[in-house]
Amino acid sequence: MKKSIILSIIFTIGITIFCYAVEAEVELFNNEGQSEVDEIDSDLFDIPDDTVIDTEDVTTFTEETFSLYGYLVNYFAVELIFSGNEFDSSSVGNVSYLRLKADWNPGENLAFHAEVSYDAKFGNQNPYLLYETYGMVPAGYQANFPMDDFVQSFTFDHFYGKLNIWKFDIQFGKMPIAWGTGYAFNPTQKVSLAPFMDTISEETPGTYGIAPSLSIISGLSLEGYLAFQDKSHKTTSVLEDGDWNNLPYGIKLLGILGSFDLSLSWIKEVFYGPRADVPGEYEHRRSYYVGTDFAGGIGDVGVYGEAALHLPQNEDETEFDFRDHEFKDLIEVACGFYYTLPVINVELRGEFYHQGTGVTDKAEYNLMDLFSGEKTLQGEDYLFFYLDKLFLDYFRISAAAFFNLHDSSWALIPVVAYDMYDNFQVELGSTFFFGDSMTEFSGEYDIDPLPESELIIDLIQPLVYLRCKLSF
Repeated sequence: MKKSIILSIIFTIGITIFCYAVEAEVELFNNEGQSEVDEIDSDLFDIPDDTVIDTEDVTTFTEETFSLYGYLVNYFAVELIFSGNEFDSSSVGNVSYLRLKADWNPGENLAFHAEVSYDAKFGNQNPYLLYETYGMVPAGYQANFPMDDFVQSFTFDHFYGKLNIWKFDIQFGKMPIAWGTGYAFNPTQKVSLAPFMDTISEETPGTYGIAPSLSIISGLSLEGYLAFQDKSHKTTSVLEDGDWNNLPYGIKLLGILGSFDLSLSWIKEVFYGPRADVPGEYEHRRSYYVGTDFAGGIGDVGVYGEAALHLPQNEDETEFDFRDHEFKDLIEVACGFYYTLPVINVELRGEFYHQGTGVTDKAEYNLMDLFSGEKTLQGEDYLFFYLDKLFLDYFRISAAAFFNLHDSSWALIPVVAYDMYDNFQVELGSTFFFGDSMTEFSGEYDIDPLPESELIIDLIQPLVYLRCKLSF
């Protein structure tokens, strides 16, 4: 633990001093100085620039007939394995990730978009290594399926069409449905599993469905979706998938009030997961939410937030029943701010997250909630902070931190990025985890089913990585 803390502090402070030294040296020999950039983008959490379309430059769907673009990432990671507080050994892994994107406008008021992804995972970056190490799959599992590829995967992640008729739009196919204004957390995102601390890709998973929208008047619109798969995005098919009651949907009213964007939504979430009362069996679980979000500015400070209130039902799912439920256990909230510090031009962002379904006692952490995908975090309350500083228009240092406010564990992700060319970036980063034994970001779990004994596994270790990204 002490060595991890020292490593992270040395890494962050050393790079910061180097960056300021380089900038000062350039300013000394350049009387004209160096302009700073107020708006700073982060490849760690933001959508890449090449996927953002300036709507002011798009007047019709037919301005550009066809375009092909994307990016290639190579991610090399060294895992630092500790035994208690002592360094024990290390392991390596690599991910090659390709994302191809295409836009086609086959006719007036018609558009088509597609995205395919390919990845190959080796060493400590291959999830099957983790599964076999901790007995989550039987020994020799991969050898039992010689026709399957446990290293490579190829996926049509997005492909959808769009039709525009006056003030009405409709999208259909496999599309990203990303509701909410949160930065690190999105309580109203109920159709797919959100990636957490993903340093390889920045994409929202595609969901099969239809998504209509209607512009009612200026500043007021209505949108929604009907999905044909549950939130787990399982790769198996069961008879109950065809039940009308197992179709997720959402309806949202959006408006503008002064400098703020506001919305109010009704959401039905469906998740296919293991039954708590019958081991080995699965079921569709249906939940209803009232959601809201906002985004705007107060002076020079940007503020945003979103919330989803779970509406509990009785056992027969015939009516809503709030008896024996506390409000804090039903509400999920994310709210935050962003601000560029003057003079030094450092972007500062902070966010608070409350997860009503989380727990405050680390003894109640359930590893299966993570592996089923039903949760990405175990606790109830979190803080997120992010700092970003650009030097010389091509050199950037940033740091993100996640804090579990109940078990006092936390994660730190410092990153240094260098834009070697307009379309090529090299990024050196690391992830460090801190916390007492059996806390969330310590990564330790007791998987022994017997209460009188322990079988401790450690799922996360400090990591140093080198990420190269070529955009085209």
